[in-house]
Amino acid sequence: MTQTHSYTGAVGNVSDAWYFSGEPTSRISRLTFSNDLSNSLIRGNIPSAFLGSENRVTSTGNATDGWVVNSGIARLTFSNDTVNIPTRGQMETRRISAGSTGNATDGWVVGGGLGLTTPTSNVDRIIFANDTITASRRGNLNTSRLEMAAAGNATNGWVVAGLVSGTATMTSRVDRITFSNDTVTA
Repeated sequence: MTQTHSYTGAVGNVSDAWYFSGEPTSRISRLTFSNDLSNSLIRGNIPSAFLGSENRVTSTGNATDGWVVNSGIARLTFSNDTVNIPTRGQMETRRISAGSTGNATDGWVVGGGLGLTTPTSNVDRIIFANDTITASRRGNLNTSRLEMAAAGNATNGWVVAGLVSGTATMTSRVDRITFSNDTVTA
């Protein structure tokens, strides 16, 4: 890496990975898998509204685009990654330290905090083909939490672990989101 990053989100396709920095800069950097011993390249910037105290981003994507999320939704088109990416849509509520997962058509932003000490259980969906609107609230996780991990496949997403409060109370909980109907189950 050519500079420090923290509170990052990352997306990738078969050849490259992009990571978005929420602090201390707004950089988008690209790592090419076939040349992973060299420094990653700074490609562009995320919107300045995504920066500052408590701006911990999350991201989701598909084969052609990546979306970085906190209070807004910004899209990076992988084939044109040297531009500053604009805000496309909004989240229903600003969230930090959220998790995210997705499939080819949609992304889900899960949990996170309304602040560092106020975790939420919200599950919101971003429709990739219509990313200029506000993400829609689809349900709730079984436990409010932030700083969790999420991953998925074409049909389901899993949300694992996390902090259930701002005082570092950890959980080992695993929730599954069924993408076809946005249902969350333990």
